[in-house]
Amino acid sequence: MSYRNFSRAVFVCLAAVSATFAQQNQGQEYLFQFAIQPNTFTQFSAYIADANPLATFSPGTGPSGVGAIIPTVDGNKFYLLGSGGPGALESADATLSNFHTINGLGIAPTAGAVTPDGKYFLVAADGFYVIDTSNDAILTQGGLSLPGTATFAADEQPGYCASCWIAVTHDSQFAFVLTNSAFGSQVTAINLATHQRIGMQLNLTGDATSISLSPTGTLYVAATNVIYYFNPSILTGAAAGSPPQTCQQLNQNSATTLCNQIQVFAEPLALHFDPQGLYAYFANRAGGISGQSLFQVNLQTGIAISWPAQGSGITAPRFTDVFVASNGRLFAYAPDIQTLWDVSANPFVATLDAPSLGLPRATVENVTTVAISNELPNAHWLFLLVTNGNQTNLYRMDLTSNTVSQQTLSAFNGGVMQFASVPVQTGAAQFINYNDGQHLSNGTTSLPLVARVLDASGKRVYSSAATFTTDASTGLVITTPNGTTNANGLVQTTVTVPANGATCPLGVCTVTLTVGGATDTFTINVPTSSTGGCGGGGGGGGGGTGGSGMIIVSGDGQLVRSGFGITGPPLVVQVNDANGKPLPGVPVTFSVSSGPLGIDTTDATTDQNGQAKAGLRSTSVTATFPGYFPSAITASSQYGSVTFTATVFVTTALGGADIPASFVVTPDAGTPLVITAGQTIANGIVAQIYSQTSLCPGCPIPGVGLTLYDATNPTGDPAGAQPPIACQGSTLSDTTGSAHCNVVTTGCRTGNFQVAVLVGGFEEHDIAVQVGPGPQGVSATVISGNGQNGSPGQTLSSPLVAQVLDGCGNPVAGATVSWSVSPANSATLKNTINQADGTGKVSTSLAFGNTPGTITVTLTLASNNTVKFTLTNKILLGSISLVSGASQTAVTGQAFAQPVIFVAKDTTGNPVQGATVNFAVSSGVATVTPTSATTDAQGRVQTTVTAGAQAGNIIITASSSGFSATASLTSIPPGPSITASSFTNTASGAIGLVACGLATVTGNGVAPNVQGVISSSLFGPLPYSLGPISALTVNGTPAPIDSVSNQNGVQQATFQVPCEVTGSSATVVLTVSGGATTISGVQVLPAQPGIFTYLGPNSKPYGAVIRAADGTYVTPSSFAHRGEPYYAVLTGLGQTTPPASTDNPGNSQAINGQAIVGVNNQGVPVGSSYYLPGAIGVYLIQFTIPLDGPSGTDVPFSVGVIVSGQVYYSNSVYLPGVN
Repeated sequence: MSYRNFSRAVFVCLAAVSATFAQQNQGQEYLFQFAIQPNTFTQFSAYIADANPLATFSPGTGPSGVGAIIPTVDGNKFYLLGSGGPGALESADATLSNFHTINGLGIAPTAGAVTPDGKYFLVAADGFYVIDTSNDAILTQGGLSLPGTATFAADEQPGYCASCWIAVTHDSQFAFVLTNSAFGSQVTAINLATHQRIGMQLNLTGDATSISLSPTGTLYVAATNVIYYFNPSILTGAAAGSPPQTCQQLNQNSATTLCNQIQVFAEPLALHFDPQGLYAYFANRAGGISGQSLFQVNLQTGIAISWPAQGSGITAPRFTDVFVASNGRLFAYAPDIQTLWDVSANPFVATLDAPSLGLPRATVENVTTVAISNELPNAHWLFLLVTNGNQTNLYRMDLTSNTVSQQTLSAFNGGVMQFASVPVQTGAAQFINYNDGQHLSNGTTSLPLVARVLDASGKRVYSSAATFTTDASTGLVITTPNGTTNANGLVQTTVTVPANGATCPLGVCTVTLTVGGATDTFTINVPTSSTGGCGGGGGGGGGGTGGSGMIIVSGDGQLVRSGFGITGPPLVVQVNDANGKPLPGVPVTFSVSSGPLGIDTTDATTDQNGQAKAGLRSTSVTATFPGYFPSAITASSQYGSVTFTATVFVTTALGGADIPASFVVTPDAGTPLVITAGQTIANGIVAQIYSQTSLCPGCPIPGVGLTLYDATNPTGDPAGAQPPIACQGSTLSDTTGSAHCNVVTTGCRTGNFQVAVLVGGFEEHDIAVQVGPGPQGVSATVISGNGQNGSPGQTLSSPLVAQVLDGCGNPVAGATVSWSVSPANSATLKNTINQADGTGKVSTSLAFGNTPGTITVTLTLASNNTVKFTLTNKILLGSISLVSGASQTAVTGQAFAQPVIFVAKDTTGNPVQGATVNFAVSSGVATVTPTSATTDAQGRVQTTVTAGAQAGNIIITASSSGFSATASLTSIPPGPSITASSFTNTASGAIGLVACGLATVTGNGVAPNVQGVISSSLFGPLPYSLGPISALTVNGTPAPIDSVSNQNGVQQATFQVPCEVTGSSATVVLTVSGGATTISGVQVLPAQPGIFTYLGPNSKPYGAVIRAADGTYVTPSSFAHRGEPYYAVLTGLGQTTPPASTDNPGNSQAINGQAIVGVNNQGVPVGSSYYLPGAIGVYLIQFTIPLDGPSGTDVPFSVGVIVSGQVYYSNSVYLPGVN
């Protein structure tokens, strides 16, 4: 492997950036390069991943076999893992330059991860080690025992992952370690509070490759032919000392499935979750053999699909990793053909050569390594190592524009790339929600409401206080109102619906999350039963209204007689989209999860109403205690799943007289249920269900539901009369056999009704219901006056009129309202009527104030519902003029440092507040943000300008109401892409500069648009600008330029190092086409002899040596002769006496050092050494080949210069021959 002068390159800009890294690196993104495992190299390369230019920043020497670098969550430290023995674990400071070995491991570290709270660094080796990140102390001396080995070095090359063998819960309470041994794979739980193993070890079959924790807290383990997933609590909640269990043993000993398995018939590599948490993706290590190369796993349904699909006939390569860029966009890497592929999520298809990137085939088909950044929901950067002949280039792709952001020479040929980042700690701006839109029954607790908090650029927000709130009047209980985001930006809580229900508009409760100045909302659906016979027991919603995902419509909670072929109503589900709209054509699978029941179909498809159904089929059950047997039927689709409850009962008496009995407890017999429209009565209907068999006489029966019908429509015909009330939430009976119905009204009807209560779809009871008028003034609607315009001091031409309505849309006379104006003091209300007249109408007028723009008038009812009027106060604009921000210069693709500010004034010259000003780029290439804005109290408005990809003049125009003003800006190209190692001796190619000597700078952007070579004049001084290079300075001193070239894709410029340069390092500024690049730390030497060469017929470098006798060159056809003097032609011999000056020819000044010459590795007599007369930057050294000197062809030849006792050697060349 070639390291391409690695040790020098990684020192670039270290001094300049160390101060930045010392400030905890918040939000910093890194790209690391390593050699492929196994190895013993200590070198690595470290980049600031989003820096411009993309340059290394670290010395790059870590532990032996370094293969992973993991930053802490606060950015104060890095941990480096190697494979070179127990000492191959190191920590480094924030600059990644001061290293410390962490001793105490028994073998080399094999996996590592930082906990989401940042307190610990977890390491797997000969045991499991917990390390305190504050002081690197090992808290588990000797290591906790592990049943096998977790080793990233054994992962598929080149995409291995040190953190894929350790998973930590979001609250950092528990860690889970995945290991492999001769007995299979194991998951071991660690309590991070006690630093001890805990609970139960899970044994898995198959060769496991990764363990992951989903955003919702589920553990996933990828192993041969199977993906396991389970709740971590099955391990952590087990009693101490519990024996190891397999998945099969866990499930056999439980009434429900605890350890789930997805069969994939593949050898999965690491799982990768999409941002929304709906899908996981992996590459199949055996893809080239089995044909199924990539897999998509639906996390909602547990269904995995492959590409290519089985039987498709498509021949696909073997992939070693998948890179998730967004919810719908992925990439996959095929190392055997060194090619990157596009992958789409829907349809799940891979496309050769990743056409979405727009790269040439010669580039995308020579990729050796891939990495991707981790912004969410859209990754910003894709990194590619691309071979180009004998060199390897590092590409950084901007995925927001699908363009090449940076291209630079790689420090490694091939190897491995790893992206890592440090979260930000402020700036919450966006959220990704998980487990949103849940449907809860009364008395139940939600799954965790999980939010990922991100800043505006998609970086995770860490250690920020988070607060969950909800309207107290709903009754909804938030378990943990206050939290803190972890390193992944995650924060969570749960909510509980009280047993008597929650009071939320339309059954939808809102939970608000606040982090900093940003807010987010979750919805919790408290499902209501449908009107009429469709309102089943309510085990998973009801009525088929509202909410996203899948809900139960009817059929829940039935009583089914054993052995009877005829059963009750069908099991009906409804599938809705995210907006609650029914989805037709969705496949739904019904299955009996438990119990002695059958179903008439397992596969159904939703109809035009989004509903699918299956019928129950009774089976014969042995009459054993207790005589009733619960069953569960699960309906699943890609949008989720729900579970129905049914109870099979047996009879023992002659003729079946001992069927289950039920009676209505509430309301009392003969007493009507009294309710007002819009009211909810908790436990308004309560029924008791119990057994009458001799097996368990009087035993309560749980899991039985209630259904309400209009008594005149006992079949529940949708076209017939419907009941005026319904049950909200679940009605399933509890362990006491009590079924509870929280009663709500279903419409606007009032009066007396007879309602049938059907218990378990089996026994009917009639009750009387009285529905009275609901509360007055529930809502209001605008009648007239909205949308008017006016000017300061003017009164509205028409009043604002609204009508107050009750819950059924009827006008409410006498209702009281209140009026308010926003912004405050922007207008004055006049002639206001706050009490509704006989038609329910209220009104007000208004006089405009001096605040221009939109004015909102809000009418508020006693119910706190509101209705708004929108008005506009118009002020005449007189002018727009530029205030500041013009004449700036910025590099293409970068924002200008200062905003462009304009001011709007009226016809009298006073500032105009609230005027909308539009911004546009009227000339040049740029973008403005925002494109429009509203003037402030001083009449000022501003926009930020970002230069586009094309350099040149830019004109920004601000306009409003026919007036406009402009600002002129200039964009320039970015400077060349060079580093300190880009500066070399022109003759020898050695890195560094020497005063007065000739040097060459090489790199992309040095000679853009140049074809061939641009040379200076053969005579006279050298120019200080040439071709696209307008200036080159060394330590502030201009350097004369000899030539500029662009040949075979290599861009170079040759120049004379100013003779004034001293010291050991220099700062070089190179300006090309207006764009400047500044490089600090360029090595400066007192001498660095470089012998000019030419290639002989055998491609060997022959030194430029001149025969003193006749001034001819020594060549293969004209050998050197022993006993004669010669001159070697060089550069880089340094200063002279008297001193040489910049851009002036030599005058035979003697060099300050002492020259030595070797012929065939033997010293020869040296004469004078001096600056060549008439030449710039060129020197001669006179030497004589002794009579007894060596003879022959291709004789080695070299030169040295001694300065202050130190020898500086030249490049090694040859003399064509000596005789």
